[in-house]
Amino acid sequence: MRQPRLWVRYAVAPALLGAASLCAGLSAQAQSTTPVTPAATQPAQAPGATAPRAGEDDAAEFAKLDKNHDGFVGKTEAILEPRLLAEWTKVDTNKDGKVSKDEFLTFERARHTKK
Repeated sequence: MRQPRLWVRYAVAPALLGAASLCAGLSAQAQSTTPVTPAATQPAQAPGATAPRAGEDDAAEFAKLDKNHDGFVGKTEAILEPRLLAEWTKVDTNKDGKVSKDEFLTFERARHTKK
């Protein structure tokens, strides 16, 4: 059997060794059992920063629901929020088939005061 060329021994062997080391390191990292605490998953707030108010959360929720960014939530977009879809006739006060931001915020305010 013929011996491999010298450059193959010195080029390929270190590459294979490096790849094996990388795989071993990744599998060891994947098996880490360090528990994740809820505090570690929360973003740190700057000192003096206040939590968003309920109205700001509601406006952000409306923006998420308004997928086509036309300023309204249609029934197809409301599928993502079953509670809104269930009370569609109450929320759509002007009966135009879509919910405006004002209609949504009024609905959310009424829901928060019921709690």
